[in-house]
Amino acid sequence: MFGKAALIGASLNVFINTKLMKDRAYATRLNADAEALVSEYGGRADEVYAAFMDGMGLKRE
Repeated sequence: MFGKAALIGASLNVFINTKLMKDRAYATRLNADAEALVSEYGGRADEVYAAFMDGMGLKRE
């Protein structure tokens, strides 16, 4: 959960900062990169969480 929260928090930081950038093409690329990272690693973070909960014999929400 902490890993996914950090990933999402970092992506929000990118989105906030790129909003102020004058080079819109570069900002768009950075936003796309951030979205791709959340998409790829957000799923992995969910898998780690599920494996931990299963390994502990705990119910997932």
